[in-house]
Amino acid sequence: MAGVLQQFGRVFLQGQGREAGILKLEQGQVQWTSRSSEHTKSISSGDVAGATWIGLGGRRSQLRLKVGGSSVRFDGFRREDKATIKAFLSEHYSVDLATEDVSTRAGNWGKLSFKGNVVALQDVESGHTALEFPLNEVSLSSMPKGRPGEVEIQFQTDDTVAAKEETLVRMDLYIPTAADRDETEDFSTAVEAFEEKLKDSAGIRHKTGDAIVEIDESQGKFLAPHGRFAVEMHPKELRMKGRSYDPTVTYNHIDSLFVLPMPGDQYSAFVVALTVPIRQGQQRYFFLVMQLPMTPGQLLFNLDQDELNEQCVVVPARSLAVAVAVLSFSRSFSSPPASSPPSLPPSRYGDASGLAPEMKGPMHVLVAKTFKVLTKKKIFTAGSFKTSRGAQCIDCAFKNNAGLLYPLKRSFMFIHKPTKWIK
Repeated sequence: MAGVLQQFGRVFLQGQGREAGILKLEQGQVQWTSRSSEHTKSISSGDVAGATWIGLGGRRSQLRLKVGGSSVRFDGFRREDKATIKAFLSEHYSVDLATEDVSTRAGNWGKLSFKGNVVALQDVESGHTALEFPLNEVSLSSMPKGRPGEVEIQFQTDDTVAAKEETLVRMDLYIPTAADRDETEDFSTAVEAFEEKLKDSAGIRHKTGDAIVEIDESQGKFLAPHGRFAVEMHPKELRMKGRSYDPTVTYNHIDSLFVLPMPGDQYSAFVVALTVPIRQGQQRYFFLVMQLPMTPGQLLFNLDQDELNEQCVVVPARSLAVAVAVLSFSRSFSSPPASSPPSLPPSRYGDASGLAPEMKGPMHVLVAKTFKVLTKKKIFTAGSFKTSRGAQCIDCAFKNNAGLLYPLKRSFMFIHKPTKWIK
């Protein structure tokens, strides 16, 4: 590897957050290393298809490298760095450094357009770009009820950003008129046309045919977030389909699964503990709580037995250390226990036999087994505690909210408003 030819000491990698690091320009690659975490970014010289220098007002400038169909941005350069970088890219990468002007009027309105893999807001007066965001970072879009003309856009959580760094997680856009809408489209308003195109361009439109299995909204209801959601289980993520919100949860953001029998022996609460919350409006949810009937049900999978067997991986028990999913809890409770709550018998909730194209049985068992196999997470349930009436939970209240408290082996689970895992 050739030595470093140029180095810049305080450069920010632009994404959802702003993380400072060191940028090194080498003959074979561009290397950025964070100062506050282990996050690194490497770009091969052969992958750099173009470069643009963007003046941001004052003495700040930004370098945008075109890599494949996307772009990578580095911020924090001085204006006098332009000549050095331009000469380096021309000599070693055979890339010309273009210049782009952006709007610095601090306006919050303009014309929306799709440019390749980004959505750009252009200033009407100057025609310069005032704001843009990449489509591959969009995780959800919706039109909230009671807020006509608005589109709520949520972005994927960047796990590599340092804990103290601020990140962009949500943006609301207001589209007042349909003046720029193509008359041939079948949408009643411009906001609907924009949201439809955003879903298609960002690849976040739900396609039921791509799912391994779908749990219909009639087969159970959500207590948190409250409402009716159908759940589509995909190989690496689950998608909740609601009337206004369609959140997506990747399986590596799931910490633990819980099956908690509710009083009356008619329903069971299925709790999914998340390390990264989903958002519905201003509310964040670190726990998904489903109320599932214990009556017989049926699940049909869109894969044959051979394809399903590929999903049936038995998770070693020793690799499943249970941790507190809600970060804010760390200030209120003691450190996590050394051992985990008791797990459900593997013969009942998905052992090596895995899944079948058609499964019948108690609905809460079917859902729990499906989640266990596809997410490769262990399932926990209430311990040996029972009240004088045979219930495995206690009716109680958290502040002004009534709920159920489940004594587990070394922790407590309170459902459902708010759901709390107390260790």
